[in-house]
Amino acid sequence: MKVPEGITALQANQAIKKAAIRRKWTASVLENNEVQVKLNHHGYHAQLIFSISNGEVHYKDLTTTEDDDEFSNIEAGGYTPVPRNWLNNIKRDATSFMSSMERSTKNKTKISTENLEAKLESLKKMYDRQLITESEYKKKKQEILSRY
Repeated sequence: MKVPEGITALQANQAIKKAAIRRKWTASVLENNEVQVKLNHHGYHAQLIFSISNGEVHYKDLTTTEDDDEFSNIEAGGYTPVPRNWLNNIKRDATSFMSSMERSTKNKTKISTENLEAKLESLKKMYDRQLITESEYKKKKQEILSRY
């Protein structure tokens, strides 16, 4: 799966995570910026690890089933892959989320200095009144500054 131009690896990971969660998988970002998604359903213990490199999304399938024991897959010379439609659903949804991010990025307009100051002052007031958390404040501040 190709990462659209203008989408960062972090944004691609967010799209993958969002796609997995939308499909009722659990998702987490690992220390090495890979996204791990898991689902236990119909006897499958599905586990996929997604990574981004060279503008492409790669995945590793670590799925097992209730019928597998620790040696059965090794002896058979393979493993039980995640059902193809499950994987395709995540890939399709992630692609859709990345496409909408791409459109959003292209539609961002630069803001004037006056507008920038007003937005930052308004944001600071919200933070000072404890209407938003510090992490929300920092995230939104960075978002505003990136548009200047």
